[in-house]
Amino acid sequence: MVGVLNATESNKFNITELYIATFDRSPDSAGLQYWVNTKLSIEEIAQSFFDQQETKEKYPEALSEVDFIQAVYQNLFNRSSDSDGFEYWYKELNSHSVHRSVFILVVINGALENDDKLLANKTKVGLAYAEAGRDDIDEAHKVLLDITHEVESVSPVLCAFNLSNIGCSKPSEKPIFPMPPVDNSTDEDTPPPADDTSTPPPPPPPPPSNTKPVANAGENQSYLSRNISTDINGTGSDADGDNLTYLWSVTDSPNGSNPTIADNTSANTIFTSDIEGVYTLSLVVNDGTDNSIANTLTLTILPSTLKRTVQINSSETNDDGICKAGVAHSYTATTVTAVAGDNIVTDNITNLVWQDSNLQTDKKWQEAIDYCNGLDFAGSTDWRLPTVKELVYIIDSSTTTNPAGVFTDTTNGFFWSSTTYADNDDYAWGVYFGDGSVYGDGKDYAYSVRCVRGG
Repeated sequence: MVGVLNATESNKFNITELYIATFDRSPDSAGLQYWVNTKLSIEEIAQSFFDQQETKEKYPEALSEVDFIQAVYQNLFNRSSDSDGFEYWYKELNSHSVHRSVFILVVINGALENDDKLLANKTKVGLAYAEAGRDDIDEAHKVLLDITHEVESVSPVLCAFNLSNIGCSKPSEKPIFPMPPVDNSTDEDTPPPADDTSTPPPPPPPPPSNTKPVANAGENQSYLSRNISTDINGTGSDADGDNLTYLWSVTDSPNGSNPTIADNTSANTIFTSDIEGVYTLSLVVNDGTDNSIANTLTLTILPSTLKRTVQINSSETNDDGICKAGVAHSYTATTVTAVAGDNIVTDNITNLVWQDSNLQTDKKWQEAIDYCNGLDFAGSTDWRLPTVKELVYIIDSSTTTNPAGVFTDTTNGFFWSSTTYADNDDYAWGVYFGDGSVYGDGKDYAYSVRCVRGG
């Protein structure tokens, strides 16, 4: 289980906000009392909410991330999410980079202007409902329906649900105000008024509130097992111009591993893994006043399916005799049709033939597969989208610097492979030819395509 580092202390106010964001209702009296007494951090309570039956019924596993994001915004702010943050959070939730409970806390802490006022008014009413000893779940929802960002919306609701008697009156009655005491003294008993007509000074303004910083540990990444050290960079964290301090930690790693962080208080440092598997890192930043919510980063070290036997003849599946991993690269570039510009590159080791000219860009994964399968190029129609292993093998000869000088059409972009994620059919592997890194992305994103045939 991922640990919580420098977690935010819980109190009745932020627990009430969590009830509103998660359940779209005020806390019931018994529930609020229970969570206050647990002494858990607000991050731990938020995650525990997703173990509750009410949460499972409200947000079933089949509920899409789109509907979940919109539900949280409606619960908190009575509106849909803004487009600026939607795409980012959809990608993070859909790839399971962050838990739904973390998203809820980020939205609460990011409330501004009218959203912040509306949440403050809902919290005031919700807390009053729980502290009045109420436990009716349906009523806990109804009590928030008429609350707006206007402060004037609070008192009528408190009166209507008998949560306050201050300034409340029945329709046929006038408000009852306390009568002044009867003065039986005479003028002789009353001292003369002080000769002071000055206006008292206004109260000092409240101290400015601090905006909590937001940690950003960077994008999740995958690497082949030959790459066990990588940069981790938290400089994308936001603190409204404040100077930040950083604290990295490893919160989850494969059994038997002993990963290290070169400097866990540096914004940009080196993470080193020692075995294949999935590593989860956590970053918390502090602006001198508040800690951020921990942001997580997942680094996947992929197993190598190549058996490095440094042989040429094949004896086992996936050994060097088949994959030629121990053999030097050798390519031949050919112009098939000069007028059409049909250039191909033949790999003399694997006997694969690569499309060199007429490269296609910005295709979604299925479109890339369909394009290659239907390609009639250089006198052949048996083209296909390469596997990730085949695509990785040509990195040395197909970067933008083109050291081998055989590929005429090059780009440093991300190219699709035909290899799907083993644990998520919505993702596929690809190769970024700018630096040779291998990682996956959602199949609905559009990237470059280089077709191959043979093999």
